[in-house]
Amino acid sequence: MEEKRYLTLTKKIAYGMGDSAWCFVSLLVSSFMMIYLTDTVGLNAGVIGTLMLFARVFDGVSDVIFGRLLDKTHTKMGKARPWMFFSMFGCAIGLIALFGTPSSLGDTAKYVWFFVFYMLVNTVFYTSGYIAYSTLMSLITRSRQEQVQITSYRTIAGNLAYMILGSITFSLVTAFGGGAGGWRILGIVYAIAGIVINSIAVLSNQELPELESSDEEGKAIPDADLRTSLKSVLTCRYFYGTILLMFLMYVFATVFQTTAAYYATYMLHSQNMMGTLSIINYGVTMGAAFVFSFIAKKMNVQKMSLMGLAIGMVGRIVCLYGGSAASVGVMLTGLGIATIATAAVQTTVYTMMASTSEYIWRRDGVRVNGIVFSCSSMGIKLGQGIGTAVSGILLNIGGYIANAAEQPQSALDMMSFMFLWIPLIVTALSIVIMLFMDVDKKLDTMPQRNA
Repeated sequence: MEEKRYLTLTKKIAYGMGDSAWCFVSLLVSSFMMIYLTDTVGLNAGVIGTLMLFARVFDGVSDVIFGRLLDKTHTKMGKARPWMFFSMFGCAIGLIALFGTPSSLGDTAKYVWFFVFYMLVNTVFYTSGYIAYSTLMSLITRSRQEQVQITSYRTIAGNLAYMILGSITFSLVTAFGGGAGGWRILGIVYAIAGIVINSIAVLSNQELPELESSDEEGKAIPDADLRTSLKSVLTCRYFYGTILLMFLMYVFATVFQTTAAYYATYMLHSQNMMGTLSIINYGVTMGAAFVFSFIAKKMNVQKMSLMGLAIGMVGRIVCLYGGSAASVGVMLTGLGIATIATAAVQTTVYTMMASTSEYIWRRDGVRVNGIVFSCSSMGIKLGQGIGTAVSGILLNIGGYIANAAEQPQSALDMMSFMFLWIPLIVTALSIVIMLFMDVDKKLDTMPQRNA
């Protein structure tokens, strides 16, 4: 029996655009925050990295809280859309504050300023908004094929945003006058752009009416109590698998984005190479995601992911060889091949979350969309936070000197390790985890649950 279709092409594209809106926040905070604070504000990379790592202690709690609040939300806009809409305004204010650190403050006050607004952006507003955005995919369609399709659209839109923004951010800062003033204007521009694009994504899609969000007999699904919901989620191994995959994906993404700025500047001796690295990384990811959206119609998503990860692993080895041999061409070729692994995970992990939520419903009769999709925010923030923190700490260990024309060899060696070896290790671990993510295969053998 053919699946019912819920979404037009326009709605699919609009949903995908939502990911690019949140990229304006995550890109600046994860990729350029460190170099802004060290080279413009004059703060210590090790201290900033430690503060970012400490902030992650609160993220796991906030993810569960907002996931639960979303499950309990009932408004005319729906469950997810109001959280997604209003949270972006909080992120915008925080973004402007983070990249507008007052120069009149002393160093200690600057650290406090950074930590407070970093916590607000990540732990509160980004958490609630991105959990809502991820959950929305399960509330606007119940078709697994459409869920794969809109995941591909969000992957393409998100990577397009990262590619463009990663390529032009330094140039925009210069165009806006450079220095602290340039970063301040950039923060305002990105904040406004995020609000506009996110609003389009929110207003273009409607959550399914209560009947469509009900069980197979048409009865509305009651809200489970917190204890029951957590028990169902925490006893599901697929929930942990999706968290780990998201975590590793964003550890890699953050280390790449953070280190690429330093690697281009000090290893390739050209900040313009940052644009080249971004275009290769995100351009190939978009192309591969588009191809995977068609392959998914004929191949189990787990097998598709493993195939992409295996190809990506070969690329990582080529990239490592090129970087070690000081062959920029070979390194860039390997990077392009390796990026296929990123597309494989990005295209399937959100679909696996929807499948995990459906698996828990069929197994336990409990609807926990918000809590399950909170793992996306949890994995992203933990990955970004730890990735950025580790980047700052490792740079400090390597002896990085801000704005120095010549870096010590230990700092250059550390940049090479971060840019070449960490992504290879992350890809290998992702393969191991994906071997156990057979949730769609399980669903095919499980009967539909009736009330």
